[in-house]
Amino acid sequence: MTHLYLAYAGECAPALRTIDWSLGVNLLVAYPYLLHYRKDAVDFAPARTLLDSGAYSVHASGAAIDLDALARESIRPCWTEAAALDVIGDPVASKANAVSMRLLGSAAWPTFHVGDPWELLNFYVAHWPKVGLGGMVGRSVSALQPWLRTVFARTWPHRFHSFGQTSMRLLQEFPFHSADASSWSLQPLAYRMGIAIRGSRLAGGRHVTGLTRAATVASLRYRVLEIVEQERRLASHWRSELRSLQNAGSGR
Repeated sequence: MTHLYLAYAGECAPALRTIDWSLGVNLLVAYPYLLHYRKDAVDFAPARTLLDSGAYSVHASGAAIDLDALARESIRPCWTEAAALDVIGDPVASKANAVSMRLLGSAAWPTFHVGDPWELLNFYVAHWPKVGLGGMVGRSVSALQPWLRTVFARTWPHRFHSFGQTSMRLLQEFPFHSADASSWSLQPLAYRMGIAIRGSRLAGGRHVTGLTRAATVASLRYRVLEIVEQERRLASHWRSELRSLQNAGSGR
């Protein structure tokens, strides 16, 4: 099946505490938010956990991540899987980081970005049982389809993770092993602060005064249920295609 991860955000913790974890909810935690997550994790019981390097956050803020510390964290048994530290816009550095983490004993898989050389994808597929696909946020489905068709045509069957892209059109066309819903919390939290989102059906061009805390928690909880249902639909859709990937290798 395609595993869908909710990206953890501290602001979402109140809502996450109210959900039914027996539904099989998965969490992605970006390394820069690890300390905040540990404070909340006592109340969570995710079915799967993905430790993300937080490359996007680092790229946006200009901060740095200790590669050795990330590698040590990634091998802790609390993580189902982990992504190596990639460098947006620098495939050479991304490859070097993935190799370095592997030499440090980490099974964290690398990320191949839109625009990276195809030889790099071949290298990743040859040496890791799973590869992340990045650089897709902000790109339209129609723009991504040709690139993804080439990726899967060159490498299938192989495990891939979709970073920040959970369009059902894409997830039903391409048999991803996993994907993360990094934007699942953005709309409810924006409305909590009274911020209108362009194109939002909820805003509808009206003045937005903000949601109450209780309404925000309820909205976030509803989004969780939507994503759980989305995962179930994808499990049915890809049952035969993904069966061969489920128990092979270390990707789980």
